[in-house]
Amino acid sequence: MAALESSSNNDIDTAKTVEENTSEEKVSNGKKEFKVHVPKISSKDLRPLRAHSPVQELEQYGCLFIGPGAKRDANEKLLKIRSSDLEDLVKKARKYAMDQSVRSALAKEQQQKQRQQMDFLKRQQALLLMCRIYIGSIFYEVNEEQVKNAFGAFGPIRAITMSWDAATSKHKGFAFIEFETPEAAQLAYEQMNGALLGGRNIKVGRPSNMPQAQPIIDQMTEDSKHHHRIYVASIHPELSEQDVQSVFEAFGAIRYCNLVRDIQTGKHKGYGFIEFESLQAALDAISSMNLFDLGGNLLRVGKAITPPDIVSSQANPTPAQLSASAAVTAGLAAQMQDLVTNRQR
Repeated sequence: MAALESSSNNDIDTAKTVEENTSEEKVSNGKKEFKVHVPKISSKDLRPLRAHSPVQELEQYGCLFIGPGAKRDANEKLLKIRSSDLEDLVKKARKYAMDQSVRSALAKEQQQKQRQQMDFLKRQQALLLMCRIYIGSIFYEVNEEQVKNAFGAFGPIRAITMSWDAATSKHKGFAFIEFETPEAAQLAYEQMNGALLGGRNIKVGRPSNMPQAQPIIDQMTEDSKHHHRIYVASIHPELSEQDVQSVFEAFGAIRYCNLVRDIQTGKHKGYGFIEFESLQAALDAISSMNLFDLGGNLLRVGKAITPPDIVSSQANPTPAQLSASAAVTAGLAAQMQDLVTNRQR
């Protein structure tokens, strides 16, 4: 109550002071003039009339911006832009927009190239894994040459990796074989698992990291179904493409017969691909001609599991593909070594 009475008394005193300063009459030329004296009050002297309704005066500072809501008037000279300056600004803006457009186009092109390179590398890695098989339970007296002779009928072997024990100077009973084509590895996997080698049944399987590339492998397998192609290996070196085609055309019309050749010697490598007009003709050729003796060699015939464009890149690999192959081989050997070590423990 005391605070309210004090505030009311202050309001009354202020009103009286204003009334005394503003009510003054003067007579000039027979006329009465009423002059109001308004005291000069700075923003710092302003006080709220009531304690519960404070009033604050905000001072403006900083840069001046042209636009609505400004309390200070902008200088009209600042609003005037010469036409020559405007043309320069437009030229600069146009140059900036062009530079940004070029940079954006180059960035998109670079990203597209990187995606294509990544897709190519993933595909090559998947193909390398498809060309590999694992052989286990190898008798300790069986050497690398015997393994190569046993599996060489399915196609040219690019590399054989056997793990050796330094203490006994004997291998540890397993090996990796890399063929030139995925079809050779697939045939060896299907026909050699459980076969006798050196008096012992061997085990043939796929590398343990095959599931990582399975989506790409499934895609290539799906693409290969659009072509009725078969894979034929262990072809006698004296036979020509015409000779092989004349034998297999009994099962149906053939689109082409291609024996893969060595770029250095010009001779075929003992394997090739045949594409038939119909799927049934291809299936009949596989079931009838697999293990058929042609010129003293037992033919190995199976389905082609890769598209036609894969053949040339696998038969004649680039240095980059060979480097990737060596890296994959080292990784597989390290995984198998860890597995053997864990079993021994």
